[in-house]
Amino acid sequence: STSEDGRSGMRWAMTGSAVCPNQTWAPCLNCSKDDWMGPFNSKDRFAEVDQLTFIKTNQCFVGSRPGIESWMSLIFIFVALVVMSYFQRETETNFDLLQQTVSDYSV
Repeated sequence: STSEDGRSGMRWAMTGSAVCPNQTWAPCLNCSKDDWMGPFNSKDRFAEVDQLTFIKTNQCFVGSRPGIESWMSLIFIFVALVVMSYFQRETETNFDLLQQTVSDYSV
């Protein structure tokens, strides 16, 4: 049973990640070996057979939902930090007003 996004058979903890187990080899006419030999490139995603060049491509569909969820989470965290900062300032001000000092008792 294959799901429409190509992620069937994955553990539930991995379904929200960028992991894509559905990968196939595709011909790449404009690719060169130098494009795939940098320090951040994966050498196992490039292959040459005779005069043909192939690259491994992901076949999983990534919709806009994960991006929207991440954006909404970021907005929530930002608003929560602003609200917490406001209440922390208010609590600090109240604490400072309640604290008695020597000048409160001087004549």
